[in-house]
Amino acid sequence: SRIQNAFSSNDSVTLQSKKMNLFLISSIISSFVTPFIGIRAIFRGEYKPQRMTRFIVWFVTLLFVGTLFAQGDRNGIFIALVQLLSTSAIFFLSFKYGMGGTSKTDFIVLALAILAIYVWKTTANPTLALYMSILADFIGFLPTLVKCYVKPYTEDWKFYTSDIIAGGLNLLSVSSFLLKDFAFPLYIFLINVIPTALILFGRMAQREKIT
Repeated sequence: SRIQNAFSSNDSVTLQSKKMNLFLISSIISSFVTPFIGIRAIFRGEYKPQRMTRFIVWFVTLLFVGTLFAQGDRNGIFIALVQLLSTSAIFFLSFKYGMGGTSKTDFIVLALAILAIYVWKTTANPTLALYMSILADFIGFLPTLVKCYVKPYTEDWKFYTSDIIAGGLNLLSVSSFLLKDFAFPLYIFLINVIPTALILFGRMAQREKIT
């Protein structure tokens, strides 16, 4: 009976591991779709990236990959690498096709992001560094969040929806319930849910003003 239970337990662990890997692979595939949606929207004039956001997000993502690697996070690192490719493409295209990036608010956001990055890179605590990197990224995203609601037709909700799926699948691939292990996938999920909602609500508000 004990031997049967042991085999049953091992089978259960193996099945769970396979499911986790399937979710992880699916999240990476979904993440690869994101930059193509964004680039297509940019060239069609449906998406005008906020330049300061794209710069900060690109730089933070670059540093974030290094943090995850040092921390040994094998779940978050895969989606982070894909995010780096995506943010790089959108950032460089924002020079020609984007908007904003030079206002007083943009530079305040940049200063706050630099402060968070400083704490992130100088702390000896890798978990605190992870949280500070997420905070820096969120600060950098603030101009875009405002833009999503105020100028919703300069943003593309499909671009963010792709990463909602990727972040959700990556969350399902995490086997640990420690916050440090699922913080990044959870952040990716939420930071894409929020702008998607703001875009849709912003468009609804503008349509109501017209009617």
